[in-house]
Amino acid sequence: MNIMSVGDSLLVPNKKLWRWYHYNLSGFLSSSAVEERHQHDFVVKTKNGKQKTIRVPILEVDNLGADMAIDEKQIGGDFYTILTNRNSGKIALLAQTVRSNELAQLIPKFGLRGFYVKSITRDLSPAFDWFSRQFFYNALHTADKFHIIRHLLDSCQDTRIRYKQELLTAKRLQYATFKQQEQKRKQFCKENNEPFIAKKFTYKSQKLSNGETVFEASSRSRYLLYKYPQN
Repeated sequence: MNIMSVGDSLLVPNKKLWRWYHYNLSGFLSSSAVEERHQHDFVVKTKNGKQKTIRVPILEVDNLGADMAIDEKQIGGDFYTILTNRNSGKIALLAQTVRSNELAQLIPKFGLRGFYVKSITRDLSPAFDWFSRQFFYNALHTADKFHIIRHLLDSCQDTRIRYKQELLTAKRLQYATFKQQEQKRKQFCKENNEPFIAKKFTYKSQKLSNGETVFEASSRSRYLLYKYPQN
């Protein structure tokens, strides 16, 4: 339940109740809680020689299970790696980095528990691929459906745009040929003292059964590619 709803039911101002909970009742800002949240933080060196602290708010070995999932999550402008138990829904790791070499420094903290993971679901990121192979030695890797479908749709769009560019190229070539013919006709009329009447360029394109040209259909078919053939 949202704390704002609790405030409404208790007839307490929402912002006041939030401040009470955040600064006092929860104990989130106490010295012991702060120390516990930063006990797994570590320092790495950047390319320019400076030091950077990697925050690790959650590292729970007991939350590892047979089926895990790894993904990235943006929190307050920073990207975090989140490792979740798919069966219990509990978080085993939350680290303020998505770099494989930085995540590798956390592997020893889990000991041999990585051997017991049987499957890991992840996206197609090379960093997560390397980290998962180094940590989950016996796990079957599964690419999540969202990224597979997204790459498939992106490939469809690339193909559609390529065909559209080919149509545009054919139109430009046809227009260039028309301009050359008009220039020759103009020169011929000038040499023979005949009046020159400029013609209007019309692009001849194949039409489909619904009356649209192929170019119009290629421009309009972006979302049609997302549908099943029967639709």
